Amino acid sequence: MKKTKQKNRNEVELSEAKSRLGQHDAKYILTGLNISEPFRFASLHRPVFNDLQNVFLTLYCPRPIERVGTGSSFFTSSRLERSVIEGSTSKVTGNVRNKIINIASAELGVREATGNNDGPRVEQYLRYTGLGPGHEWCAAYISWCYGQAGFAVPRNPWSPSLFPKARVYWKAGKFVDSPVRKSSNSRIGKFTSKADIFGIYGAKVKRINHVGLVKEMSNDYLISIEGNSNDRVESRRRHLRTIYAIADWVD
Repeated sequence: MKKTKQKNRNEVELSEAKSRLGQHDAKYILTGLNISEPFRFASLHRPVFNDLQNVFLTLYCPRPIERVGTGSSFFTSSRLERSVIEGSTSKVTGNVRNKIINIASAELGVREATGNNDGPRVEQYLRYTGLGPGHEWCAAYISWCYGQAGFAVPRNPWSPSLFPKARVYWKAGKFVDSPVRKSSNSRIGKFTSKADIFGIYGAKVKRINHVGLVKEMSNDYLISIEGNSNDRVESRRRHLRTIYAIADWVD
């Protein structure tokens, strides 16, 4: 009799969970597991406590980034994981890119204190990536801007790390095969431009050794916002032939 009651109770819980979590999550409710995350999701945001089973369930959900109209929008690092409650995907993505650029633009004019990769704001960028004063900070600045916009990644002070193969769609003067472009044929062979990350190759060190944000494209030039450029955050006009790679961390 007790086993029957327990079985019925479990069935009720499972039914409630399916409506609350979705069938894939609900499947693991009784073990307290949540392994429904095949892709990279944003950080967890809300816990749900199941009083009947005393199981602490961890739910993953995309980061909230913007409100569109009277509804909400959500964004994750993968195109397959984006859920837009109201408004078009392109509008939400555009809002995110504008947000990153607005954050970066607000930092224009920030300077090093002594020209040695130091100063209150510069050190804040570095701390965000786990470094102290005295380190090159162009990649830390980009990571900080994305972080302020609600992105968990990129978050790395090492310039080459901002250009993984899965994110790079333009390299050495031409467009390349990239997962971030495959899911949208209309964007293959085109620059997303705004809020993309560009990298400059250093011949002496034989790697990308400087990075910045693309503010906009103008024919064969890009307008940038970049940190650690002449010891400050500044906007520059760069010809595409000086750019080694461009990566898209938004889509």
